[in-house]
Amino acid sequence: MKVRIRLVIALVVSVGICSGVGIFLKGTPVGVEETFTSSSNPKETVIPEATVSFVPEASETPEVSEVPEVSEVPEVSEVPEVSEVPEPLYIKTIEVREGTVWLEIPKINVSTLVDIANIISTTNGLSLDEPHENPKWVPDWSVNIGLPGVALIYGHRQWGPSPKVFTDLDDLVFGDEVIVKSTLNLFTFRVEETMVVSPDEVWEVIIQRDQNGKEHDKSQLALLTCTPWGTDWRRLIVFLTLEEVSNAPESRSSYTGME
Repeated sequence: MKVRIRLVIALVVSVGICSGVGIFLKGTPVGVEETFTSSSNPKETVIPEATVSFVPEASETPEVSEVPEVSEVPEVSEVPEVSEVPEPLYIKTIEVREGTVWLEIPKINVSTLVDIANIISTTNGLSLDEPHENPKWVPDWSVNIGLPGVALIYGHRQWGPSPKVFTDLDDLVFGDEVIVKSTLNLFTFRVEETMVVSPDEVWEVIIQRDQNGKEHDKSQLALLTCTPWGTDWRRLIVFLTLEEVSNAPESRSSYTGME
């Protein structure tokens, strides 16, 4: 009788333990299998091993498409160099001093060296020295030959009964050619106007022409002498305008005769 009662009690305890474990396992995560294995000892309960289901590998991160190369910046075209304004060609003072400048007037057969004038003091104030055989260019009271303004060259028509370099200067008319040569350049002038004035009017007329030439970028040459022939009563001025500047065909530094 006692044995039966003990057997019943043991069965009741065993069922209660299993029910408790089952209630506890209701909260297990999804994917865990509820498997129990009976032991030889009915009091021991083996907790089943949790079997974790296979977690799929994360898909590979897609490759980032290549960043397109930035197109090359086009090269900046070179800035064109500003062309230099050519220096005006003209007869330099040193060229006249060295005796390498020639005056040629084909119509009246003149081909002569040009000397340089000197300013002298007289009882009447400052003046220019005598030209003697060769005509003289005035460096301080006129511009260099070839520059805008008036370049003045003066010479004698005669000395006593002897004719001098500008003896036939009054034969020049509009359009006649006059050439000034250096060792480097040839300056071609054309007669524009001829006038006769009193000695007192010479500088007034030349200064007015000089200012006008500089304002209008006009290069002129003035040839000055006395008139009428054999006197010094009045002054003959021949004004010429620069027409062309070219390279001198040859050096004239050793030239001593007429062409």
